Amino acid sequence: VRFSFKPGTYRRHVRARGYTFPPPPREPFDTSGVIYDPKALEKAPQPLFPGDCKNLREYFTRHLQYPEMALKRGFSGKVEVSMVIEPSGRSTNIHVQDGVGGGCDEEAVRLVETLRWVPGSREGMYVRSEIKISVTFAFPEEGSYKYFPTHQGRTMQ
Repeated sequence: VRFSFKPGTYRRHVRARGYTFPPPPREPFDTSGVIYDPKALEKAPQPLFPGDCKNLREYFTRHLQYPEMALKRGFSGKVEVSMVIEPSGRSTNIHVQDGVGGGCDEEAVRLVETLRWVPGSREGMYVRSEIKISVTFAFPEEGSYKYFPTHQGRTMQ
């Protein structure tokens, strides 16, 4: 079976479907598997934002879905997430270092998983690096969220 593959046609189809990918790596990859601290890198990892987001704060503000349980119970605070940025631009080994609870930890992990990255570089090669990100959960402005209980105040029989 023969398949024909044309890179130009592939890129055109990808753009037509609305996919966003980081630029193809123009630097060689480090295959040693060593995870570097961002301070030891020449160029730190940078997030790629889909759409018209300009920074992490704007991206998190637009895409954060405050967990319902956290709203009901009044949980707020910062969730600190650590992860490894691979030379391919994907985030792996995502762990919550300092959590809030009430579904906020899971939402922070979901947000971080959706990001793509331009990997950090060292000595002219893309390398694995570990970074930490804080996601702040603060209550929405008064009146922007209304909680309506599903049982409408009636007792169950």
